[in-house]
Amino acid sequence: MIKNVILDLGNVLIDINMQLTWQALRDLLGENQFEKLYKKSEKENIHVRLESGKMSETEFFDFFKSDNPNPPEDVAIEHAWNQVLQDFPRHRLDILEKLGKKYNLYLLSNTNSVHIRYVKKKLLEEHGVTDFESYFKVAWYSHDVGYHKPDPAIYHHILNEGGLRASETVFIDDNKDNIISAIGVGIQGIWHPHDKMDIAELLEREGLL
Repeated sequence: MIKNVILDLGNVLIDINMQLTWQALRDLLGENQFEKLYKKSEKENIHVRLESGKMSETEFFDFFKSDNPNPPEDVAIEHAWNQVLQDFPRHRLDILEKLGKKYNLYLLSNTNSVHIRYVKKKLLEEHGVTDFESYFKVAWYSHDVGYHKPDPAIYHHILNEGGLRASETVFIDDNKDNIISAIGVGIQGIWHPHDKMDIAELLEREGLL
């Protein structure tokens, strides 16, 4: 029997498009500088370090200002970084309210403080939401937890901290690797093909709504 539902954030609740951020950074930094820093970021695992709390916002912004005689302002880098975050339709908030009445509802997202700040600002401005975390029993953000999906440690962490029984818990994510890892620790996993259906359709298909 399912008692606990854990949702991912990106491409489950809020639409994301990382290519928009890469293009914004390319426009901001110039093609050559962007390509150089992109390769360096891949080598040094900058994205994961930021999202697992191993790198501060200041260090992240400084990375994109490095080796640049005319470095951009932090606010410009932040703006470009947030372009990945797209629509958060109102009906998905309604879904959270419905799920919260039937299950213990949780959030588990690979994210960072810059993006979460922007998501909350967006929800306030567009939907009047003043406390996004209130939709959930707990909202676990990777940069706070210190682990990053699909590392099995992040699932062990939330099960222990939340006092959840894996067999009574379902996790929904758009990334198959994250689902496979969750299943590996005993959680029921459901992959969300976000480009083919809305989360509402998936939840209805799985009998969770």
